[in-house]
Amino acid sequence: MTTLTKKYDYDEYMSLFSVVFQDFKLFSISLGQNVAASTDFDRARADE
Repeated sequence: MTTLTKKYDYDEYMSLFSVVFQDFKLFSISLGQNVAASTDFDRARADE
């Protein structure tokens, strides 16, 4: 197995992420349903 090692600029890397807040009273659905945008979703895949 080959291991690839890359160096990243920490600030640039962190700029790729963001926080998204959800009003739990407005959207009272599970995280899996929220991400899938559906009440019918693959729970095993959502748990990954």
